[in-house]
Amino acid sequence: MIKTFMPNRLKASDDNLLEELRLRSLMFACSIVTAVACCWFVVGIFISQPIMVVLSGFLGASVVAAYVVTNRGYGFLGKLIWYFSAWFMITSAFFIAPDGSDVEFLYVTMIAGPFLVFSSTSGRRPILSLLTLTGLTWIFVEYVGSGFLGGPYVPEDLAIKIKYGVYVTTFIIIATELLLFGYVTEVYHAELSKSKNAAIDASKAKSDFLASMSHEIRTPMNGIVGMMEILDNSDLSAEQNRLLTTARRSSFALLRIIDDILDVSKIEAGKLEILLEPTNLLRQTESVVEVMRGYADEKNCVLRFFFDPSLPETILTDGGRLGQITLNLLSNAIKFSNRPDDDKQGEAVLWIKRESKDHFVIEVGDNGVGMSDSFLAEMFEPFSQSMDQAAHFKGGTGLGLTIVKRLVDKLDGRIDVSSTLGKGTTIRIHLPMVDPIPSKRAPDLDGYTVHIWPTNDAWKAGIETYIAATNATVVWHDTFESQRKTALGNPEKTIFLTSIDMPESENAFKSDPDFRKIKLVALTNKRIYNSGSASENQIILHSKPTLLSDLYGALSVLSDSKEIVSEGLENVSTPSNFKYLANPEPSLAKKKARAKGLPNARRKRGLVVEDNEVNQTVLVAQLRSLGYETHVAANGAEGLAAFEAGDFDFVLTDFHMPVMSGFEMSQKIREVEDQKGGQTRIPIIAITADAISGDTQRGKNHGMDAFLTKPVRMLDLGAIITRFTADTNS
Repeated sequence: MIKTFMPNRLKASDDNLLEELRLRSLMFACSIVTAVACCWFVVGIFISQPIMVVLSGFLGASVVAAYVVTNRGYGFLGKLIWYFSAWFMITSAFFIAPDGSDVEFLYVTMIAGPFLVFSSTSGRRPILSLLTLTGLTWIFVEYVGSGFLGGPYVPEDLAIKIKYGVYVTTFIIIATELLLFGYVTEVYHAELSKSKNAAIDASKAKSDFLASMSHEIRTPMNGIVGMMEILDNSDLSAEQNRLLTTARRSSFALLRIIDDILDVSKIEAGKLEILLEPTNLLRQTESVVEVMRGYADEKNCVLRFFFDPSLPETILTDGGRLGQITLNLLSNAIKFSNRPDDDKQGEAVLWIKRESKDHFVIEVGDNGVGMSDSFLAEMFEPFSQSMDQAAHFKGGTGLGLTIVKRLVDKLDGRIDVSSTLGKGTTIRIHLPMVDPIPSKRAPDLDGYTVHIWPTNDAWKAGIETYIAATNATVVWHDTFESQRKTALGNPEKTIFLTSIDMPESENAFKSDPDFRKIKLVALTNKRIYNSGSASENQIILHSKPTLLSDLYGALSVLSDSKEIVSEGLENVSTPSNFKYLANPEPSLAKKKARAKGLPNARRKRGLVVEDNEVNQTVLVAQLRSLGYETHVAANGAEGLAAFEAGDFDFVLTDFHMPVMSGFEMSQKIREVEDQKGGQTRIPIIAITADAISGDTQRGKNHGMDAFLTKPVRMLDLGAIITRFTADTNS
């Protein structure tokens, strides 16, 4: 089954309120008609016309009955009694009254009645039926005349008096109906305005509560996660590392649940913000794949990734939200690819490909349990039965898909889902490419030949697309021996792509000196190998998945494509450890980097402005691990004084603090810089536990440069400080 989910277009209505107003109007109209009937009753007695007394009495009694029935909760029956009693009275009066009485004009009063008491949408059928009855009756009585039933039964000399009475009655009824129309409209709009204001107040209160909850939860979580990260950088035994890894995984699982709940709440409150900025598609998606690689290994799931090389380098979109969409979908694909009643290995595939000139597709598929039609119909709805079933079967909150749907709507995209129960699911996200900048990511291998083994249909199409973008010729080998014979000929301008997961290829890679002379990209799914350079001519890359930036980086190094390497491949391969491709001992390099901190960081000094002692301890320890010197201030006033007295390279500050807030301190720092003139603008980085309020924009308005949400990871902290202080590193 294939189902397309288009952006939601919500329509606000309150049928209950309108129905209540209609019933009030009916009861008021009954009161007016009863009063008019009483007047005709008295007139009939006064002029000694029993038949007028009977008709007006019947009308009054019928309208009172309609009032009572409506008041007892039988509104539809009351409406019919009210309408048909008037219809019967007017028709009877026409055949009883003498010519010239103009009784037929009373039919005019019945035209507005159905619109007043029935909905013009849900009550369209009764409105049309009653109007048709009124019109046909009017035509009929005009055609047959008042003498059709042997009348008139009232003296002709009363015709003039009756006519004036009919005019007065028509005026009163029409005026009443117009008054009621105005009443319904005004009261309805007043109630809507009141409901809107109440909803706005409730939304604000909810947002304030969520912001406070976010702050209260994230502040202690910052201490927990931060301390675990610092502990992870110390020398631990294997058992301690295992326990610490479990604790960190649990803490981040808790944070993800918190983030999901906050995102759904922001969506409902209309607070979900989309920040459009140039986003590197490859870097964004590869970072997600890198994060999910370990999760796939844990679930014994084969993770494959393919990226269309023809896609632009950057597009204008919200990179964070794009990553959130991809992460949620890929996480679900890995989770549901594992079938407990089947020994078949799970498989999850992420495709990023061009759909048209101005659209691209994120396609995530799995070979897992699939979805039923009923599950599929509700899969993107929050707190639905299908979500409960999914959470029960595999764990989790089930809010991820709800968030995906809302984010795709915000990004002007659409979702297609195809699923077969027991066979798997494929979800396609169609998104626009705004302001695309063409890519130069592929190295120029014109004249080179790339020999590949094995011939695997699962990744052959993707690899062929990758190599085709480099202008190289591709040769596939059915056996390793065939590729090895070609390799031992040591042809010029030739690069070999080989899986070393097979015994014959792994043995040749390890112990065949002739084989180790060739230019080789060794692909492996074994995590015992570190991704990086194994020798001068050979580079190891992890497969399942193979990252495009890793592959192009390796091909660039092996083909000596200096120009391509210098164009910034590292800028699109940060999550894939491209920096180790030219280093024969990546693990040793990592240890040295951890010991020394960031390059030249010891000459950098940071001002930490934070009122919470736990957060002070965490930030100071993280900065020292990164190699920075620190000075701590407990509030904005102390921070401002320290800034004026000391020499700092950056400022880390909280938003909300006693005495002076981070906003006020930042504004005053900018004022001091302006007064001194020519002073280098110091980077101010805000660290906040408030993940839902609009304080980010407020911080920008007060001179802050960047923002991190607690708990702060050391990697993120180091990266953002380096970005703002790199120009002063020597």
